[in-house]
Amino acid sequence: MIPEADLNSFFRVTESDADLYLAIYAATKKIEKDEMQTTDDDLLAGEIQVEGTATNAQFIGSAVFKEGKMIGKITGEETRISSLLDNTWVTEDILTAIKDPFDERYKLSMRLSQKRKNKYRLITGNWRPIIEIEVPLFIEILSDPSMVNYAKNREKVNILKRSLTAAIEKNLTDFVAYGQEEFKGNTFNLSIPIRREFSTLREFRDFNWMYTYPDAEVKVNVSIRFGEFGRQSKLPKLEEVRD
Repeated sequence: MIPEADLNSFFRVTESDADLYLAIYAATKKIEKDEMQTTDDDLLAGEIQVEGTATNAQFIGSAVFKEGKMIGKITGEETRISSLLDNTWVTEDILTAIKDPFDERYKLSMRLSQKRKNKYRLITGNWRPIIEIEVPLFIEILSDPSMVNYAKNREKVNILKRSLTAAIEKNLTDFVAYGQEEFKGNTFNLSIPIRREFSTLREFRDFNWMYTYPDAEVKVNVSIRFGEFGRQSKLPKLEEVRD
C-alpha cells in the first residue's frame, strides 16, 4: 500500500516531464474515526485506528508529484490499483476481498498476482487518441464462505470470472479517469511503453504527452486466470469434529 520510491527514480520521472511520480505518504497525526470518510483498505496514513504509545508514525498511500511539486495524494487502495497498471513496478501478491457474486452476505478473500506483463496500445488518427491497456491477473480464491465449491462447478467458475473481471475493470478504469481529471496525468509510468508506438523520440515529443494524455480515451481490459480455490467446499459434519 506504499509505492517503490527513491531519489533516483524521482529525478528520472521529473526530468522526463511525462508522468506523475508517487512517493511514500506518511503522517504522525492520527485522524479520529468519526472524521474519516474511508472504509476497508481505502486509507491514508493517519487513518489507521490502532492503540499504543511506541510511535504515531503511519505509512500508507502515496504523495503525488508533478514536475517535482506535490499536487495531491492517493490512498493505499489506490496505490495498489496503480501498481497493477504499472509494468515498471514489481507487484507483490495482493491480498484483498470482493463481494461474493452468489451470496451478498459474504466476501471472497483472494490473492492477486501478475505472472505476465501488461500490454499497451496507442491508436491515433482521430481527434482523441485511444490507449488500450490489457492487464493479465492470476487469482487464487482463499475462501469459499457461500459453499459454492468452484472446483467442481465450471459454470459457476465462469460466472465468478465475469463478476471479478467487471469489478476489477471498473476499479482500474475509475482510477485512470480520476487521475486524468484530478491530476491531469497518470501515476503508473504509462509514457514508457507508449513511446515505443512512435518511430522517433521527436515524434513522441511532438505528440506532447503531458498535454494530450488527460483528454485521451483509456480502455482497460482485464484477463483472469484462476489458480486454486478455497479448501472448504462443504460444511463439516458434527461427528467429524474432534477435540
